[in-house]
Amino acid sequence: MDVEEAIRGRRTHKAFAPEPVGRELLGKLLELARWAPNHHLTNPWRFRVIGPDALRRLKAAAGPEAASKL
Repeated sequence: MDVEEAIRGRRTHKAFAPEPVGRELLGKLLELARWAPNHHLTNPWRFRVIGPDALRRLKAAAGPEAASKL
């Protein structure tokens, strides 16, 4: 993939499949995310990985409208 294709093909996804992401793949994705460009090298992002019980409680607290986005 070239740079133009990567930029033009980038999309934000706000709804996710119900299947959990495997631990190995998740580790690779988080490692790649650390390399994303950022403003003035401030590294503003924070990552949180939660398990199924915490996700269930978070969805309950968020309510039915927001739960599908979590």
